[in-house]
Amino acid sequence: MISDNKISSKENSSATSSSSYRDSLKSMDTEEHIDLAFYRPIGYAWACLAKKLGITPNVITIASIFLGLGAGVMFYFSDLWLNIVGMLLLIWANSFDSADGQLARMTRQYSRIGRILDGLSGDFWFAAIYIAICLRENVTSEFFMAHHWVIWVMAVITGL
Repeated sequence: MISDNKISSKENSSATSSSSYRDSLKSMDTEEHIDLAFYRPIGYAWACLAKKLGITPNVITIASIFLGLGAGVMFYFSDLWLNIVGMLLLIWANSFDSADGQLARMTRQYSRIGRILDGLSGDFWFAAIYIAICLRENVTSEFFMAHHWVIWVMAVITGL
């Protein structure tokens, strides 16, 4: 009886420590094609690295928020290269958004605060991006300089 418990305990621990890529995914009916083709493989690599380093899913989520906010700041500037940096930061934030859930499933580290943070992270990114673009248009576009309220109305409508 004791040896059976030791075996099943050992099997559970090895199953937890060696999660496969497939085990890190959500149910297939909820996965999106772009995620499966691009973000999930990158997220899995980040999740595996985070697991080895002992980083929790919530830390990955918080990092994704800062990356997304950084992307928003980069979209304020008119310089193409800074906008490209913003796009790369947004891709990185999205890959971390994938990684946090994959890491949570791999390590079975679920928390209510994690679900809340994960749900809000994209909202933070896109609010930062919308605000940055509106601010940029207010100072660079002749039309929006004269009618600065129009860009904000458009942003609110599209944001909703």
